Amino acid sequence: LGRPAAAAGFPAGAPNQAGVWGQYLSLPPGRYRAVAWLEAAPGAKGPLAWMDVAADRGRRILARREVAARPGRQEVCLEFSLTRPAQAVELRLGSLGGAAFLVHGLELRRGLASP
Repeated sequence: LGRPAAAAGFPAGAPNQAGVWGQYLSLPPGRYRAVAWLEAAPGAKGPLAWMDVAADRGRRILARREVAARPGRQEVCLEFSLTRPAQAVELRLGSLGGAAFLVHGLELRRGLASP
């Protein structure tokens, strides 16, 4: 449903706040997967970032997870379901301050297979 065109960077020691957010989508009920492509600085270890999906301009968290540093690029997924329509849905990504990293893209996918 959406993906940014350019990479965003987080320096080591960045404050624990959202650095990438948006698109403020209106979504119908269903299953979804948020995907982020991250790349930690060489030698990074431990907690790297947090990722969440929020509705109502951040007032309602639909799903959240922390991301550990790994060598090279990594794909990070966060699945969630909506039982009713949601407004102002956004993907948010922030630093946990431990290491520098790049965000190469974010994407929201609809229609996951049933478990």
